Amino acid sequence: FGESGAVTIYKKNSAGVWDVEKALLKAQNAGLSDAFGTAVSLSDDGNRLVVGAPKEDGDATSTATVSNDFSADSGAVYVFTRANAIWTAISYVKASNVNTGDLFGSSVAISGDGTRFVVGAPLEDTTATTSGAAYVFTFNGTTTAQEATLKATTPAAASDFGGSVTMRENGTTVAVGASDEANGGSVYIFTLSGTWSIATALVPTTATAAGDKFGDAISLSDDGTTLAVGAPFRDSAGTNGEGAVYIFTGATFATQQAFLTASNLGVGDHFGSSVSLSQNGDTLVAGAPDEDSIATGINGSQTDNTAASSGAVYSFKRTVTAWAQKSYIKATNTEAFDQFGFSVAVSDVETANTSVPPSQTLVVGAPFEDSNNIGSTNINKGTNTGILATTNDRPDAGAAYLH
Repeated sequence: FGESGAVTIYKKNSAGVWDVEKALLKAQNAGLSDAFGTAVSLSDDGNRLVVGAPKEDGDATSTATVSNDFSADSGAVYVFTRANAIWTAISYVKASNVNTGDLFGSSVAISGDGTRFVVGAPLEDTTATTSGAAYVFTFNGTTTAQEATLKATTPAAASDFGGSVTMRENGTTVAVGASDEANGGSVYIFTLSGTWSIATALVPTTATAAGDKFGDAISLSDDGTTLAVGAPFRDSAGTNGEGAVYIFTGATFATQQAFLTASNLGVGDHFGSSVSLSQNGDTLVAGAPDEDSIATGINGSQTDNTAASSGAVYSFKRTVTAWAQKSYIKATNTEAFDQFGFSVAVSDVETANTSVPPSQTLVVGAPFEDSNNIGSTNINKGTNTGILATTNDRPDAGAAYLH
């Protein structure tokens, strides 16, 4: 089935080398162009996995083994568990109000213990056409149940509500991005206290402009008191689409603690397209998939912009309340249009590679990378540079880079 999608699982062995643990996870009811793998989220112990397939077509009567494909692009989510290095498909999940074109599964996030997860459906139509929704589910290891449907305070058409989601580690706070609401964007915070309710709706202290896409990418710290929000189309230098990241803090995120931009602002770089906070909230990584420099590795030259949309990632560190950029990160085999930084995730697990960020693991997606590498390639461990194979006979095959 073309473009049905798949997920590959990697695990670091005792020697610190990343190996393929599971070559392919597929949907039980894989279908043409389902886009399975568009969004993924792992529990803290790595034993529970939620996978979004926003273009899956099953209607309300579909099951994991019987696909009644009468609701095109309604979307689905799949839950997998791992035991003794064996992954098993447990749940095939649909929204309670399945409808054509909702794109349920466009974004997903799971709690640390894997007992609760949230799913975005940015084109869901209840209340207003394509106003969007998010759904909270509980999972007890064998059974999945919908707990809540989350909507904006005043749902409006084409808001992209649910285009991004993030969940606090204990599963009691959810943030939902609505990057086209009022055409500048906003982020909604929901909290669980018996039932789910809106705690606040966030916008920057400086007004967004049309098309900024504030909320296009979001990330919560484990304790739920620091929130990073990407606005990848913000005109930070007064030109066009350099992008920015906002940091909010406090129990209700009432304080905008920082407004962050890249060290080499460039037109159309779209800094903030992806964001990830470390567990303690003191490290931020942000992707700029359309950044153009030809540099490779860590902290290279930022001045030679001859590799259009090669992409870059930036790491920032917080000291008390002050944020500062620490690293400028490029692929080891930088090439135009790879879009390195399209997706990012950072952990607080210490590793032998202390390049960037220090004592943490960073993974970066480059969905249009073209090399013919297969599986895992470990390069110059503990150093800042390295070259991957440059035989580009796998157009747009994609790659992920670990630091």
